[in-house]
Amino acid sequence: MADHTQFQVPLPTRHSFGIEIEFLVAWLRPNEKDPYESEAQDLPPILRIKPVGMEGMRLLANRIRKILTDNGIPVVDVTPEASSVQPVPIKPEEALPARLKGKDKWELDWDNSISEKVLKDYRYRGVELKSPAYWSTDEAFEEIKYVVNVLKANVRCRVNPTCGFHVHVGNGRHYFPTTTLRRLGTLLWAADPTLSRLHAPYRSVLEWCPSIRHRSRLACLGATAMGTEDFYEVWMEDYDPLRIPEFSDTSNEEREYGGKERWEEYVRWRKEEGPFMTLNDYIETVPVEDSNDDDTGDDDSAQNEAPEGSGNSISGSSPHLETMDEARRRWDRRFEEYRRRNIPPDMDTLHRNIGWVRWDQINNKKLIEVLHYYCRKLHGHTDLTILTNEQQVDLMIRSQSYILHGHSRREDLEGNKLLGVLKACALFVEAARSSWKWDPNHGRYLYWAQVGNLLEHPKPVHNATTDVPGVVHRMENLAQLTELEGDHTADGIEYVSQQDYEEAIQTNAGLEEMLNSLKDYVPAPDPQFREALVTPVGEPEGNSTTGTGSEPSSTSAYIAAAREAMLEDIEDGSPENVTPPERKFRPHQFTANEYPADYRNQINRYKYIRDDLWERIGWIPSLSHPSDDPSMAEYNNEMKLLKITTTTIGGLCEISACQTGLAVGHLLGGATGRANYNFNGYGEQSLEEDQDADWNSTNPRTIEFREAGGTLDPDWMETWVRICLGLVGFARDALERPFYDLLFTLFEQEERDFRIKELQEKGGDLTDEELVLLSEYEENRVDVLDILFDMGLYREAVWILFKEEYSGPPM
Repeated sequence: MADHTQFQVPLPTRHSFGIEIEFLVAWLRPNEKDPYESEAQDLPPILRIKPVGMEGMRLLANRIRKILTDNGIPVVDVTPEASSVQPVPIKPEEALPARLKGKDKWELDWDNSISEKVLKDYRYRGVELKSPAYWSTDEAFEEIKYVVNVLKANVRCRVNPTCGFHVHVGNGRHYFPTTTLRRLGTLLWAADPTLSRLHAPYRSVLEWCPSIRHRSRLACLGATAMGTEDFYEVWMEDYDPLRIPEFSDTSNEEREYGGKERWEEYVRWRKEEGPFMTLNDYIETVPVEDSNDDDTGDDDSAQNEAPEGSGNSISGSSPHLETMDEARRRWDRRFEEYRRRNIPPDMDTLHRNIGWVRWDQINNKKLIEVLHYYCRKLHGHTDLTILTNEQQVDLMIRSQSYILHGHSRREDLEGNKLLGVLKACALFVEAARSSWKWDPNHGRYLYWAQVGNLLEHPKPVHNATTDVPGVVHRMENLAQLTELEGDHTADGIEYVSQQDYEEAIQTNAGLEEMLNSLKDYVPAPDPQFREALVTPVGEPEGNSTTGTGSEPSSTSAYIAAAREAMLEDIEDGSPENVTPPERKFRPHQFTANEYPADYRNQINRYKYIRDDLWERIGWIPSLSHPSDDPSMAEYNNEMKLLKITTTTIGGLCEISACQTGLAVGHLLGGATGRANYNFNGYGEQSLEEDQDADWNSTNPRTIEFREAGGTLDPDWMETWVRICLGLVGFARDALERPFYDLLFTLFEQEERDFRIKELQEKGGDLTDEELVLLSEYEENRVDVLDILFDMGLYREAVWILFKEEYSGPPM
């Protein structure tokens, strides 16, 4: 075989991002009683504010800021003392643009669009917490998790349908190239009905985050790429619309970096520092398996798959780059393995956790040499960090045994010898799930920089598990002893008399005394009583630390309250007639009548949504399957009827025809307000302000993802942010063929959905051929998980599957 050489290719830099967390903070006046006083030991402390009006709100905000700063979290200081400090003079070339000032700290502010209109247990105040501007690194996500955990551990907070979770994705301090904007616009336009499945259905028709398929200028005002160019022809004489430059034209870069010399200096630095990826000039085709081997269907052989964590390196005499089909098959197998595992949804459990070795704490040269020796002997390498949890702990025990007793035989360790080895290992083994240690003396989390992001975060509440069904059952038995119908003399129990009962219920103290007197007579619950219990119903928000939430079930599937109400409306709603959920995630496509009234009413109590807008959820226009817009009563600020007319193909063609960033921003900008994917930073007003104000411009130059509902779940936050970053990265980096294949796949599924809807509307009049066709359509469905897999977001897809399995769909 001829010699082959390796070569390096440059990789794109990371994208930047920031988040906005909207939530409600519970507080009380000093003289007001805590409504959950009996649960206070398991809840964060309640904030109590004495001043009224704006002074009280300022004090409340400062309390929260102090909680964050006391835990080492940098927060923007808005006190009058801070604003009066004169900045230190610096050189003009070292100054930050106005849009980046203060973006290295967290920023807390009130949000009047957030309110609590239903619960009356506390006083509530809507809060928006903005993160610093991050690069997309694991450390950034660790910091976000830490901040959310600190917040939930020290403040009673919750979310409701008025809250949102917004993600800004940027290109550092620079504009996105117009080619990236154009591709991202086409991807989001085609994928919007599919991606909306990750969020509650009502979010796509709310006034502050409507779908770009409904409320963008392209969707409902008939805006076109050519018309935009003509309309802004005069404007473009004075301002740069972000045209697509010639390949060799570096004028935009020179302007961004402050001149040709600084741009060339940056290019030289990138050539030296990277990032790079090493490739081989020879890519072998996929090897054919030996037909004589056992037909196990497992092609995860060692020679075909590099060890996990090995990155892009290629080793061996026959270098092989994994194809997309191979990767898909491998992840499909792992996907099924994960599905078969009985992993409890409660992250407080220590299930399958025996500790992690803190390798970076080891400074004993002898111990390091022994560890490397046994790692090479047992595993064939010296990379300690890629070992499994059990392998790491085993390696540490063997090594400490050798140092203390001259051998590594674990079976020979007994008594004091074993105790001595375990004590030596304990210095470096962390048997917890969190990178953040709770300090009970100071009531806060401490950051362990040495552990980094290896471990997961638990919820920042007490880990004691309450036997809720057992408690309820005992309370029911106790309540039966207070029933006064007839004479109760059986079993030697002293039942309360009518007179005693009437006197006891007059005061809380009397009621408590009566119940305590009966407590000894309460029978223990039947051990089999749980079999008769119904599946617990979860709370839609599920992220409350205010005392109103319920614990998740670790053994039962989730039944959303909306689905339970929906079953009541079905004539024959018995469980055996309900089709069990499948893995495929169908898009939101409902009418007002198909949504249970209780669910619609609950959402409407927070934010009213007209019935015709409920019917619009999941609806998009189509030339091949024409249908009327369910909602024809919407107008923009100029009182023009917003009639949705642009189809999927029509929108893709218009966005692809854009030759400037201005055109993309104009077409996808909101006809009223901001759409769920906010491109307003590239509209005419933002670009004009950017170029007029120059360094003083506040335009962040980001794309904002607005559709996600409010959450205080740091794992979902990370997953959704990574999906947003993945969408932008795929639009920028994907080759032409896979990129347009994905667009075509989305369009094909859209056409199948139209056909499925037509067949379903026929009801019982389907022929045998149509029934087979309907089955094939469903069997070949491409859902949001498939799209995430196609973009390489495997971990995010698996996490979403687990979330829906144990928490139910977003409602």
